[in-house]
Amino acid sequence: MENTRQTRSGAPPSPLECVFAVVSITILSKAFTVLFLTDIHMGPWLSQDASSSRPVTADTPALLGLYLLVYVVSGLLLLRRFSELPSLVKRHWVLALILVLPFVSALWSQNPGITIGRSIALVGTSLFGVYLALFYTWRQQLLVLTVASMAMAVGSAFIVFLLPNSGLMGPPHLGLWNGAFVHKNSLAIGMALSTIACFFTAVFAPSRSFVYWLGFWLSIVLLVLSLGKTAAIACVVTFTCAAFWCAHRNNWKMAAFAGSAALIVSIGMSSQVWFESPVASSVNELLSIKYTGQSAQGALSGDETLRTVSMEQLASGSGRAQLWSALWPYVMERPVEGHGYGGFWRRATGPAKELERSIRWWPAQAHNGFYDVAIELGLVAAALVIMLYTSLLLRCVYSSFHSEAPMRWLVYTSFLVYLGIVNLAESQLMSPNTLLWVLLVMILVSSKQADQPCSPESVTSH
Repeated sequence: MENTRQTRSGAPPSPLECVFAVVSITILSKAFTVLFLTDIHMGPWLSQDASSSRPVTADTPALLGLYLLVYVVSGLLLLRRFSELPSLVKRHWVLALILVLPFVSALWSQNPGITIGRSIALVGTSLFGVYLALFYTWRQQLLVLTVASMAMAVGSAFIVFLLPNSGLMGPPHLGLWNGAFVHKNSLAIGMALSTIACFFTAVFAPSRSFVYWLGFWLSIVLLVLSLGKTAAIACVVTFTCAAFWCAHRNNWKMAAFAGSAALIVSIGMSSQVWFESPVASSVNELLSIKYTGQSAQGALSGDETLRTVSMEQLASGSGRAQLWSALWPYVMERPVEGHGYGGFWRRATGPAKELERSIRWWPAQAHNGFYDVAIELGLVAAALVIMLYTSLLLRCVYSSFHSEAPMRWLVYTSFLVYLGIVNLAESQLMSPNTLLWVLLVMILVSSKQADQPCSPESVTSH
């Protein structure tokens, strides 16, 4: 049975630290906070791009204060390992370089103040990932992620029941669930990740598996009711890969569980897509919940740009193809240095203002994490990020077959596969205050820690 790896200071994370980790994960997932601490309303979408999980409005002082609190506390906790930080930077020099590039891009950004601010936020977000890597075992990392995810799932269900105008989408996605998030795609990304986390935690903690299996099934239900196609595809691919890995290791029980999870998500999403969302409509009717907010079309009638966007095209993928084609000239306009971190997508002053006129709708992001890095920081930075992600994924895959702790590497590989697929259609790479970037940093730093031999039945502490 695995012994809990302690910090070099001699003590595992305290219960208070674990609470901080769970709350911070929730904050960086943008669950509850963006919904209730900003002026975004999901019915009319007065201040959000209707196709994106990224709000257009500026963060409120309360929300910025929460983010700052996560940065400061993470930094203070890391001071306990201050002597190790120089060697840590040396080992992860590619990550360090990637975090420096946004600051440098302020020299040519059209919005240098925004660039500096977002660069600081990216470093702060990364500090939390480093903290999780240095002070938590991989099982503890998985557990705090699972607890936070389950809290978001339960909270999302309650919001839909108690505040349906906040928890349900308005037109053109009328009746689809967004729960504790501001958009259905955000709920889908969070719940797909929750499904993966709850699955592995239930497998590794059989004494408490009943609770985690409940979280697993609730997360699947919310994922289906959100109709987030990208997150669902990523979830199915992740579980399918895990099933094949388990079969290769002759762990047929776990392979059956993972394969069943992939099949259930596939069936649920297929019924939504092929038959025009009958699952969400039927569930809403059964539970007597209904969105009664203002019509989106009426709210947007004064904005010709947003009124002409084809939501069906964007959802099917053709809209993204149109966007990527229109973005390429802007990438080649500054192929080496980019347009500045966070400077391109400013609607009033950024270069995207011309893009909006050419495609006649406001995207707010490239809908591809790698593409966003290329347009903001240049092709060199994009190549660095791709190299970092690819090398880390290959290392985790290799270690899952050849290390003394294969389950640890299977968990990391699963999260990386999910993260990579999501970023093919959403922009979550090098994005401040996003959980998927935290996961990438956490796995990267954790991957250099020593293997911990374990039994699949051992239970995490805390």
